[in-house]
Amino acid sequence: MTAPRRPGGGTLRRPGKRILLLLAVASPLASHAASRPVILDQAYVEPVPVVSALAKGASPCAVHIMSLVDDRRSPEMIGMLGGKPVLAPPDRTAWLVSVVTGLQARGITVDFTNPSVENPAVINANLSLKTAWINAVQISLGTSVVFKLQAKGVDARTIDQYYRGSASRMNWASGDGEIKSDINIAFSRALDAMAHDLAGLCAAQKT
Repeated sequence: MTAPRRPGGGTLRRPGKRILLLLAVASPLASHAASRPVILDQAYVEPVPVVSALAKGASPCAVHIMSLVDDRRSPEMIGMLGGKPVLAPPDRTAWLVSVVTGLQARGITVDFTNPSVENPAVINANLSLKTAWINAVQISLGTSVVFKLQAKGVDARTIDQYYRGSASRMNWASGDGEIKSDINIAFSRALDAMAHDLAGLCAAQKT
């Protein structure tokens, strides 16, 4: 019996047993790779060098963090990319402390001791993470984080504001490094905006 012929000439070749075996093995491996979760690093890392929010020569702006909470509906989840879960680190409290400590590189000295007890000599702040999410839309990777900051200065001036940071770029492979880098970029941009307003509150109470 002769092999079937393709339209337009030539002979169709059936896949050999070796090829079929490789395909059978590769299929579950690919499925496993797609579903393997990405777990964010425990410590936040600045994605780029940052600039202080303070005026040149100004003293550091001291902020006492009275509370820092993860207020998201599913705090363990950061996103889902093509069947691959993106998860927050196991110790989310330490992770958030690491993120907020990023304010120090921007000239804002943060203190986490004695939570819930006001320090009348400095700015007192309550922070909550409202959003931290990454998703893929067609060929783009998009990340968004949102903090809510409620802060009171020594002179009773206040901040009650949401701070959003976002990142967007081409999604090459939904790789672990891409995902972690984009989330850090989004956090960095939220911290930049937050530091700017906290520095302004510090400056206002010194005038």
